Order: sequence, then C-alpha cells, then structure tokens
Amino acid sequence: MGLRGWRLALRHLGSTGFGSIARRYFAANLFDGVLTALGLVLGYYFAGGASAGTLIATALAAGLGLGISGFVSSLLVEMAERHRELAELERVMMRGLHGTVLGYARKLAVFLSALANSVGAVVGTLTVVAPMLAADAVGFGASAASAIAVGFAELLALGVYLARTSGASALKYAAAMLGAGLALVAATLLMGG
Repeated sequence: MGLRGWRLALRHLGSTGFGSIARRYFAANLFDGVLTALGLVLGYYFAGGASAGTLIATALAAGLGLGISGFVSSLLVEMAERHRELAELERVMMRGLHGTVLGYARKLAVFLSALANSVGAVVGTLTVVAPMLAADAVGFGASAASAIAVGFAELLALGVYLARTSGASALKYAAAMLGAGLALVAATLLMGG
C-alpha cells in the first residue's frame, strides 16, 4: 500500500475506535509508570540509598521494561481483537477486507494503540525521576522529595483527567489516585523503609 493508501487509512482510523482505546491505554500505563517510579524512589530513599545516578538508571530500566511490556502486550491483544472483528465483518459482508483501506486502518489502530500504551509508561516513569537530575545541585534528599511530590502531583492530575473524561467527581477520582500513592508509601514503610 502506498502513501495515498496510508493517508486513507489514517482518515478511517476514527471508525476503529482507536481514540478511546489509546486514551485508556495511555492513562493506565501512565499510572503504572508513575506508581513504579514512585515505588523505586521511596524504596531506594527509605533503604538509605544516596546515588541519584543509580536511582535514575534503575528507574529508566524499569520504565523501559514497562514500556516494552505495554507495547508488546497491547500489540498482541489488539491484533487478536482486530483480527476477530475483521473476520466477523468479512463474514457479514461476504468478502475479504485484507488489503483494503479498512484493513489498513485496523492495522494502524493496533500499532498506535500499542505505542500509546508504551509511551504512557515511559512518560510516567521519566517525569517522576526527572527531579533526581538536580541531586548534585540541591542534594539527594531534596531531589527525592521533589520526585515524590511530582509523582503525587501526576497522580492527582491523572485523577482529575479521568474524572473529566467520565463526567464523574474529580474529588472521587483524585482521592482514589492519591490513595494508591499513599498505600504505596505505607507499604514501603511497613517493609522496613
């Protein structure tokens, strides 16, 4: 399929439900990335760690792991679902749709959904550990406190975003997100942090 065909597929992307799926994947894995990085910062800090470089490298590896996992898992799940949907549509229409604009739009939706899933995890992780880059200038403790504050701010913002998306109470969603962060702090402290 040439460039013109992919442009047509891009135009038909909306018919695949891609937007809502990508939003859900991005938000879910953003949450995973934030909570994972927050757990790394809390655990490392409470365990007496003091090397920003070690913490950043560990968080980057964890973020990449989440990103790769998110990409591959959602790619395979979406491929299976889209294949089933396309087969059902072909059965109803009594004709093959592989190689058509609709077929290509579904392939594009699969790839972009997987990408949104992956990017959400990486962004969530990187934004939490970003304050650690200033550890040499402001000290490890201040950087770790900033990273924790950024993590909680992200959880709060994600809760507000989900509330707006659903039309529900921002307080309810923000409280749930902040509750998850506080549960992580409590669990880390209980583990001897």
